[in-house]
Amino acid sequence: SEKKLRTEIDEMRQQIKKVQESKREDRKKLADEEALRKIKQLEEQKYELQKQVANHKPVDGNWAGHNVLHQMRPFVGSHEEEALLNEMEVTGQAFEDMQEQNSRLIQQLREKDDANFKLMTERIKSNQLHKLAREEKDVLKEQVSTLTTQVEAANVVVRKLEEKERILQNTLATVEKELTLRQQAMEVHKRKAIESAQSAADLKLHLEKYHSQMKEAQQVVAEKTSSLEAEAYKTKRLQEEIAQLKRKAERMKKMELAGTTLDEVMMEEIREYKETLTCPSCKVKRKDAVLS
Repeated sequence: SEKKLRTEIDEMRQQIKKVQESKREDRKKLADEEALRKIKQLEEQKYELQKQVANHKPVDGNWAGHNVLHQMRPFVGSHEEEALLNEMEVTGQAFEDMQEQNSRLIQQLREKDDANFKLMTERIKSNQLHKLAREEKDVLKEQVSTLTTQVEAANVVVRKLEEKERILQNTLATVEKELTLRQQAMEVHKRKAIESAQSAADLKLHLEKYHSQMKEAQQVVAEKTSSLEAEAYKTKRLQEEIAQLKRKAERMKKMELAGTTLDEVMMEEIREYKETLTCPSCKVKRKDAVLS
């Protein structure tokens, strides 16, 4: 921005310089025209004076002296010629005074132009600085607005975070309370577990004792059962033998009453045994086993 400002100032200086040069040329032209006009008037006056002098010139054309003024001295007594010479001197002096005044005026104009140029340059520089300051102010305003927006957004986020923190603190307090209650319940359960473990150990001892007693009882029962089964088996065998003996006695009695032989009795027993070994439903298939 500073480089751009300098470039613009240089361009403005060039333009001002061109305008000043143009003004100087115009003033010079006007001064030259004025001087030319004055010179022309003086030349015309000179021409008129020369013309008047020529009208008063002697016939032989000779003047006393070496220059114009000396030539005119013989006519000093003429008031009109003296007045003309005085007017020419006054006009020449006025022309010189006018040239000096024009030089002074031109110098003053140059000084004024330089002062105006300096003032204009300072004014441009001031305007540029003011413009730059205004732009910087606008940028700062925009930055402040952006920062304000960011701060407001940050405040919203902070408020949300504070609300979230408050909720988390409440949740933490609730969780801590629940944790305390759970720890207390855990202590109670732990004591109960210890008591239950002790009870279980006691029950285990009692159970082992009962198992031992039960095994002993089962062993006794098994022994008694075995002995009872053996007795029952013996009793059953005895009953079967008694039944067989009864059947044999009946058959012998039948044989005696019927007068049959021993072979017939044996054949009858064999038939009964076959019937016993044959399926009672189909009367064909043999049994795999016979319960006695």
